[in-house]
Amino acid sequence: MTTQHSPGIAERDWWRHATVRTLADVTTGSPYADRLFHHQVGQVLSLWQFGWKGSPIDTTTWHTSTDVDLTSFLLDEAVEVIEILEEVPPLLADLVQPMHAWLARRWARAAALFTSASSDAAMTRADWVMLHDHRQQITRDVQDQVTRLHRSSGRPEPELLSLAADILEEVVRPWANGYRWNVDSAHAVAADLRALAAGPAAAGHLRERLWAADDALDTALQVDGAVGVDARLTPRERQEAGVRFGTRLAAMLDTEPAAQAEPGTTADPASGGSC
Repeated sequence: MTTQHSPGIAERDWWRHATVRTLADVTTGSPYADRLFHHQVGQVLSLWQFGWKGSPIDTTTWHTSTDVDLTSFLLDEAVEVIEILEEVPPLLADLVQPMHAWLARRWARAAALFTSASSDAAMTRADWVMLHDHRQQITRDVQDQVTRLHRSSGRPEPELLSLAADILEEVVRPWANGYRWNVDSAHAVAADLRALAAGPAAAGHLRERLWAADDALDTALQVDGAVGVDARLTPRERQEAGVRFGTRLAAMLDTEPAAQAEPGTTADPASGGSC
């Protein structure tokens, strides 16, 4: 006999990870941490919501961390969701998209932001730092997926391998940001990742090749990270630039068509991340 849950009861463990911006000045705290955090209106934050199977679905509160000893809380009414980074919905009728699909959309948006910024005369040094930081975080999340792969026995998803190759080819360029990088090595790894994505016939020495990809993605992280290091922004400059970045990202997302379910989307929560 199948048990029918009400719409307000979670049918599986669920979570939502999102980029949001604050709608007012807000101070966050937690019963588990002594420190208070102050966020000005328009500040961009990375927040989580989550719950457990069989419990009421509570989306009234956002968490600043999935670590109960570190988290503080913001009310949903105090923020505007700009971009969903990953989600496993609480109801079984809502399908779970694979992580590579979320990452690919984020990467495409980052590329669009760079294209738009290149013709924007109002871009400041601090604004460019925010764009590179944003792209760096996507690379870090892709690298995390690659790291999980070479520690497991699973078959890599071709889409993830292709995305990692795209990142290496786009980010690691000769004299990017004024530094000399090992472009030949990074682009050789990108070509190898594309060969891996092409089919199982090219999958020999898989673990070693994924280690090489992980290492090459470290170089991509350094390329984008160098921009922030060289800029030496003050906390105030970084905070103000973060507000402008949130406005820029929200404006771009407002022009996107409504998101459609990806082909091959599955209702298996194992394809998502973990809270």
